[in-house]
Amino acid sequence: MTLVPASLSSAWQARTPRERQMLALMFAAVAAFLYWFALAAPLRAWANAAEARHARAVAEQAAALQVVDALAALPPASAQAPRPRAEALAESARALGLTVREARDEADGQARLTLGPAAPDLVFAWIEQQRLAGTGPRGVSLSAGDAGLEAELRF
Repeated sequence: MTLVPASLSSAWQARTPRERQMLALMFAAVAAFLYWFALAAPLRAWANAAEARHARAVAEQAAALQVVDALAALPPASAQAPRPRAEALAESARALGLTVREARDEADGQARLTLGPAAPDLVFAWIEQQRLAGTGPRGVSLSAGDAGLEAELRF
């Protein structure tokens, strides 16, 4: 059994040697054209795209490594337990000049502060400062005395 049909073989043999060379050259040119546009060009485009993706990945990795290095350069976190909330509130009140009689953290997660006599504008300024910081009181009990305003606050 032959791979080339008899009619095609006889048609080929019917051509002159010059025509056969010309046809062979044309078939080779068409084969080269098909090879280039069907195989080589897409492979080159895929390779170029892969190189671009690789370059982008290398740049992203370098940026990530810079972030890791910056984080590694930070001082280690303190091993101390977080400060009790009431203590932090009492410190901020004292920094404003208020007298703190009692500061305690409750079991339910709330903090209670009792402020000694002070000027009302000073007490309200501190309460507003806490409100602006996002830690405003949930409950306020005020009493006016001869020495100034006393407050019991629940945070």
